[in-house]
Amino acid sequence: MIFSSGTKRPKIHSSAYVAPSAIVSGEVTIGANCAVLHGAVIVASGNAVTIGSDCVISEHAVVKSTPAAAAKVGDGVLVGPHATVIGVTLQNGARLPANEVRLPPGDPYGPTKAYAESLRSLHAKDAPIAAHENVAPGGNRREDTLQAPVEADTVVDVMMLELQEMELRREEAKKRKS
Repeated sequence: MIFSSGTKRPKIHSSAYVAPSAIVSGEVTIGANCAVLHGAVIVASGNAVTIGSDCVISEHAVVKSTPAAAAKVGDGVLVGPHATVIGVTLQNGARLPANEVRLPPGDPYGPTKAYAESLRSLHAKDAPIAAHENVAPGGNRREDTLQAPVEADTVVDVMMLELQEMELRREEAKKRKS
């Protein structure tokens, strides 16, 4: 699925392949002869993301910029399955193995931690609390808070499932119209 972010639209070369279940959002440029495979996520968050030519962004890989740093993938790069690239540059010909994570220098968890915290605070408000759980002893209402911390990975997994379900519904609607 390809999304604009405000006025920023992805620019995808006509020879590039983007799988229907991949997500490309914001100021993203994808070069010639690239393949962005199923479940991959490429998101510009404050800065641009540039993917060179002849690249493969494997299944469930993430390439993301941050408000502080752009993400750039050089020509002929392979980003392995479930690999993550946040706000860094991968040089031409680089091979990023499966499950590998590349973050900007400095605090290695800074961008990831901030992103996870923002997801937690955003989605913690959405967590349902049963009516009987929301009453403290003595009949006073409790604050709407989670009883256990929300794991960022769980939230992201749920979001991905919701996006996949939306895509399936869209495809079914297209078939019905045909």
